[in-house]
Amino acid sequence: TADFTKRYAVFSCNSREALTDYYDRIIISGKLLIICNGTNEDGLYKATLMSADTLQTLPGEYLCPVDVASYDKGAVLLKKDNGTIKQVLITDSAKEVYTAGKGSAILSGFDKSGYACIYENGRYIGLSEDESRFECDFQFGSFNCGLAPYYDSNKIGYINTAGEIIIEAKYDGASEFYADGYAYVKSGMEYSIIDMNGNII
Repeated sequence: TADFTKRYAVFSCNSREALTDYYDRIIISGKLLIICNGTNEDGLYKATLMSADTLQTLPGEYLCPVDVASYDKGAVLLKKDNGTIKQVLITDSAKEVYTAGKGSAILSGFDKSGYACIYENGRYIGLSEDESRFECDFQFGSFNCGLAPYYDSNKIGYINTAGEIIIEAKYDGASEFYADGYAYVKSGMEYSIIDMNGNII
């Protein structure tokens, strides 16, 4: 947990300071370095984006809350638009691919498979970095091995990157699929391991 009474700096791997100033928060999200410094009238940090690889400043004026999340790729930040603060989904190259408007919210940034979860006008949408999308009736988690857990009436199943149900929602608890193609699931008090077809191993 970060100590918000302290200031932070960025150092290179040979321990020399790479950025000469000190900042309120520094977050690595994907290949982005989010530098947070000072707060505005809304109590949000002013955020500067940099490439985590080159420390080159990237374009855009953003804000971030104290609890800004880190993702596998890109970032979810805030942007002031005509006096209104909106969520913005950003790729690792600092391209804005989605801005949440009325009736929408960005629920997660890009996962390892390159998909983010968005809620838009009563539907859940999987949005990829190249802006392709699928719609789903259910909220879902991060994709791994091409599948993500989805949530239906307090039960969990799995969908693919087209939003199709692959394993019906019947579990009380479930992990993401691991690189070996297996996931942990819980039914009642019993734990099991399943493969990508839902077969118990």
